[in-house]
Amino acid sequence: DVVALYAVPPTFQITVDAASVSPMLTARAPLEQVLRNLIGNAVKHHNRPDGSIFVRAADSGEHVTLFIIDNGPGIPPEQREKALKMFQTLQRRDDVEGSGIGLALVKKIVLSVGGELRMEDTPGGGITFAFTWPKMWPRTLAHSGTATIQ
Repeated sequence: DVVALYAVPPTFQITVDAASVSPMLTARAPLEQVLRNLIGNAVKHHNRPDGSIFVRAADSGEHVTLFIIDNGPGIPPEQREKALKMFQTLQRRDDVEGSGIGLALVKKIVLSVGGELRMEDTPGGGITFAFTWPKMWPRTLAHSGTATIQ
């Protein structure tokens, strides 16, 4: 559903593999927000017209680990902390449209549900964002509505 929201260039390839994950009860809006920001950034900041983005989910006990893997320019290790701070951008705002809020929001949402977020180099170039998400929505946050995601 999230991938369908983007006007992805026809030369881009986005692949989603979540077949190995059992259904989970979670709040849809926060998870979609995280995925929208990560996939949107992978498209927006890609440096090639024939980009590739791979979204994978893996069962991790009480959590699901989601990976957003791209073959774009990546984020240098020394700039990764800055990229996760509010209102920080890695490129001039004249060069790429952005507010510097997206990745900071991703970090805040993931941490608020007890998950973890990390960035790793993608072999062959690019960046991999990996984050954990609880299979059962935390009861303390259940007021935002839940949905079974399959």
